[in-house]
Formats: sequence, C-alpha cells, structure tokens
Amino acid sequence: MSKSNVVKKANVVKQKKKFPWGKIFYYLKTLISNERVVDVGFHTKWYWSILVMIISIGLSIIPLAVNTASQRGSNYLQYSTQSNVYWDEPFRYGLQKFVEEGTADITFNTETNKASITGTFEGNTVYAYRRTINDGSATTSKLTLEICYASEDSYAATLENLRSYDIDGNARSSSFILFGETTFVSYAYSTGTTTSSSISGNYKNMRQLVGEGTTTISLKSFLSQVDTGSSVTSDSIFNNYKTLVDNFYIDNCNYLTGVYIGIIIAVNVAVVLIMWLVFFIMTRGKNNPLKPWKFYHFFGVASWASITPALLSLILGFMMAGYEIILFVLIYGFRAMWLSMRQLRPVVQ
Repeated sequence: MSKSNVVKKANVVKQKKKFPWGKIFYYLKTLISNERVVDVGFHTKWYWSILVMIISIGLSIIPLAVNTASQRGSNYLQYSTQSNVYWDEPFRYGLQKFVEEGTADITFNTETNKASITGTFEGNTVYAYRRTINDGSATTSKLTLEICYASEDSYAATLENLRSYDIDGNARSSSFILFGETTFVSYAYSTGTTTSSSISGNYKNMRQLVGEGTTTISLKSFLSQVDTGSSVTSDSIFNNYKTLVDNFYIDNCNYLTGVYIGIIIAVNVAVVLIMWLVFFIMTRGKNNPLKPWKFYHFFGVASWASITPALLSLILGFMMAGYEIILFVLIYGFRAMWLSMRQLRPVVQ
C-alpha cells in the first residue's frame, strides 16, 4: 500500500495595512519646523508643492470672501462708532411721512428691471421731509431727507447736483435717495454735518421680493407691507426699506467680492513666488550648504512654508475684519524671515 503525499495548506495571515501616521506627522511638522519645511520642500514632487500652494492661497482668501459677500446694502444706515453718529434717523421718520403724505410714487417693473415715477411731483423731487425742531423759544423746520427720481438722460447731472446742494440751494448736509430708471443711490448724512455714508445698486433682483405673477410693485406699497394683524409703523417701514436696499446691493456685492478675491489671490501668489526667488538667491553663497540645490527645488520650500501663514490668516481674518487682505502677506513674511535666519544662512567658518 503506497502512502499518499499529504499536502497541508498553510494558513496565510494577511497583514492589515496600518494608517501611515508617521508619514502624516512628518508632513504636519512643516507647520512649526523650518528644518522640516526645507527637507519636505526639496524631496517632495513638484505637483504636491503646487497643490500645497493652491490650498494655502485658498485658505487665505476665505475670510475676505466671506466678510465681503456677507455685506448688506443697509449697512450704510448702521450706527458708526468711528463718526459717533446715527445715520438712520432721517430715513426712519422721513420714509414714514412719505408713505403717509407723499403725492408721488416710484413703481418698479420686475420684467424690465426699471423704475418709473407716477403722481404729482416737482422737478426731480418726489418728497422732501422737513423735521420740526422746537428748542423752547422757537419752532423751526429743517430739511433732513429728500426722495428724488431722475430719468436715464439726467441721472448723472441730477446726482452731481444732489451731492452738492439740497432742494433749498444750500450746501448738502441732509440725506437723500435718488431713484434712476435702472440704478439707485443714497447718501445718509448725520444731522447738521457734512459727514455722509452712501450706497448704490440696481433693480435687477427685485423679482426676489415680489410674489409669483407680480410684475410691478410701488415703493409705497412695498414699504407699507406688514404681517397680518400688525400695523404700519416707522420701524416697519424702515425695516422694509433696508430689505429693499439689501436687494438693490446684491449685484454690487457680488462684483466687489469677485474683485477683492482676484486681488488677494494675485497678491498672495506673487508673495509666494517672490519668496521662491529670494530663498534661491540667499543660498548662492559659496559657504552655503544648500548651494547645490537647483532653482526649482526652492519652489517646494516656498510652498510648504505658506501653510502656517494661511491657517493663521484664516483664523485671524474672522477676528480682525478689515485686515484680511494683508494678514497672509505679513505672517508669511515673518515665517520667511524666520526660515531664512534658521535654515538658509551660510555656514559660519
């Protein structure tokens, strides 16, 4: 009887792949280590360096993009801490009187995106609000708000005149609203001063404010809108006006957001590229240990050095509104200076 060969199958234990935490921490250390920035920059593929730069630039523009895109047209009526004035007072009461007493009205067409005037008016003035002031000894009337309309042909000249003079021929110190056929502008003046705040816009997004099937709406009817059971007050009229101005400002806001984003991208990319050249030039000395490295290697150094400034500018940009456009440049400049002093200087003999 022949013995059969018995083949035993060995159990093959597959090794589970471990997550490469070591490699992750290796790259994360570039956030704080200049030595690691140089090492990673020199030995990483060029396309990873480009990706890192794109991510850095993307992070650096977020605060400016968000802050600019969230701006409202009605912000021009907010209390100014710098000027210590309230811009809204003439509008809060002047618009109420316009709704109650005005003999003319502005009508918006959501199909043509144009405005027209109806009713009885004089010249370009739709309504002029004069505030009664009683100082105890005498009662006086002071012009505080003008609501005007101008055709497309006379719009520029009317606006120029309104900026300079009021309806009484005096130097402008009172607020005004100018409705054109396709555009809108308003200047808010602090009572009795020449300090002003302004806004401009158009009617291209009015459809968002009216119901389906509605193609026209008048200024008075829009300002008078209230919830069922509520009464029309100066506050409700003023809030409706702010909603209207926010709508007028949408296109301008989008345009400015795009312009600012384009500017900050161009500036931040230029800074990284300039530092690429600076890092290369700084290592050309004969005693510099990095002299053998080629020009293109320093692009990686400049790119990986930009991550930390981008993260810091992302955080600080939301805390320091108004400085978003320069934060990345300043922080990256400090990082580059620190890196140059630590890693790129020549060996002292």
